[in-house]
Amino acid sequence: MADDRTKVRILASIADEHAVILRYTHPETGDPALRWEPARYRRELEQYVTRSASVADLFERLGNRYAARVHRRELLESLQSLGLVATPGELSARSG
Repeated sequence: MADDRTKVRILASIADEHAVILRYTHPETGDPALRWEPARYRRELEQYVTRSASVADLFERLGNRYAARVHRRELLESLQSLGLVATPGELSARSG
């Protein structure tokens, strides 16, 4: 069985891949053949933000503040690349 540190790294990788999927399925700017309808996209986006914020919290609880900070910064950059504006405070509020 994998230890907690390995599990959180795997979860972080999954969150990163989810961000790629969101980029390609964006209802307005995504690949035309892959675009999702707005309601589905919103649900997926909310799941991504929740999971990603949880991963950052897990890194923090495991004592890896650096990884938590990096993961939160990557989440913020991902949201900004999708055309969404978010601040670190908004991300903390969603994960808590």
